[in-house]
Amino acid sequence: TCSFDVIVNSNYCPSGGQNSAGSYIKSITFGLLVNSSGDDGGYGNYTHICKKMIPGHSYVLHLTPGFGNEKPAMVYWKVWVDYNMDDDYNDPGEMIAYGHGASTLSGIVTIPSSIPLGETRMRVAMKKGSYPTGPCEIFDYGETEDYCLGFSTLFKDDDLPVENRVADNDGVELFEAQQSTFEVYPNPTQQIFNVEVKDAQRVKTIYIMTKDGSTIRTLDDIRTINQVHLKNMPGGTYLVVVRYIDGTLSTQQVLIQN
Repeated sequence: TCSFDVIVNSNYCPSGGQNSAGSYIKSITFGLLVNSSGDDGGYGNYTHICKKMIPGHSYVLHLTPGFGNEKPAMVYWKVWVDYNMDDDYNDPGEMIAYGHGASTLSGIVTIPSSIPLGETRMRVAMKKGSYPTGPCEIFDYGETEDYCLGFSTLFKDDDLPVENRVADNDGVELFEAQQSTFEVYPNPTQQIFNVEVKDAQRVKTIYIMTKDGSTIRTLDDIRTINQVHLKNMPGGTYLVVVRYIDGTLSTQQVLIQN
């Protein structure tokens, strides 16, 4: 794919890659937003995909590049959200994540608690060779995708004791995932389980999350064996996310049976 046409049904500026055949956005996961797209010719409009998020909550973000028949190369990502819904991504705190690598990048993004409720745009730009200079760049190699996010205080998991976190106004740096260095047991369990980490001094935080990525427990005083109580929680699959001091993440699932 050597060229693209950007069709934007709003006041948002265009962005995208002139050539995406060997460097494109393969997939994105952000909370409940999951999309595998492949090569869209430099720009993909997925604003018809709109998933709810709760202000003040934290969500796991995964960004995966695709390279077609070419060898994996270093690509650079930036992600913006139009939090104040003014049809641009230029306001403080609207660049929410960035990172570079040749495989999937991951991080934990906290939605600011003070943003207005309603639907808005998220822009994901992936550029080969260097970071996008901004949300409106037309670059030589890479791809941009636009999505919809809906911010609401009404959610199916409102009855869960979800923790509020403070958003990072400078954007969260994303990293390639580490190979798992921890164990979760017993798994399945009724309400109590252990998270055993091999190198506790390397771990900054352990998050317990719902499937949509909302944080329900945070462990900051990390030991080799960390006991987690999920008393009175609905049965189902939860995520255990270990965040290391260097910013990398490792994730496993735990099944609660009631």
